Amino acid sequence: MIAQPNLDAPQLRLAGVEAAKWTGRQVLVNVSELPAPPQVAEFLELEGPGTPAVRRRRLRLVSRPEEGIPERVAMIADTWTPPDIAYKLIDGRAPLMSPEDTTLPGGIYHALGFRQVRFIDNIEVRMPTAEEAELMSLSPGTAVGQHARIGIDGTGRRVLIHVSAGDRQVITYDLPVPERHLPTNGEPK
Repeated sequence: MIAQPNLDAPQLRLAGVEAAKWTGRQVLVNVSELPAPPQVAEFLELEGPGTPAVRRRRLRLVSRPEEGIPERVAMIADTWTPPDIAYKLIDGRAPLMSPEDTTLPGGIYHALGFRQVRFIDNIEVRMPTAEEAELMSLSPGTAVGQHARIGIDGTGRRVLIHVSAGDRQVITYDLPVPERHLPTNGEPK
């Protein structure tokens, strides 16, 4: 997926899928308050594993009907949020707890009053859990790629964890390189 500046997140995801000649859609599976797994607790700086956190689980599905390739899960997208953020209200409802796919101008976290000032990306390749292997119908021995993006602001954190089948994902980064200027007086700039 290559970043395109004038697209919102759902449009950007679909643009990448469509550029790769796939048909894609996203399904919100559930929203649940669960004990945080160890890695999630670490990412969110919770008191420890088992501390309650809210998980919004979405499945991203792809297919190529014209080639006879049926729809399959290409990615599990879990967003984990501390409960004090997840239960915050906008117009009398908590959008992060909504069982529907919810979008708000500028994003849900921005609408809740959180200005994320930094992201930490944690990318790893690992073997899938039994649940991940079943959801994505993985062949034995197929690894998954996990991309955890930790959003940080002055008061809160969230983590979005994408788990993708290792044989179904291409990740492309297109990053600008800042111009460097040579020092004029012999000192580094």
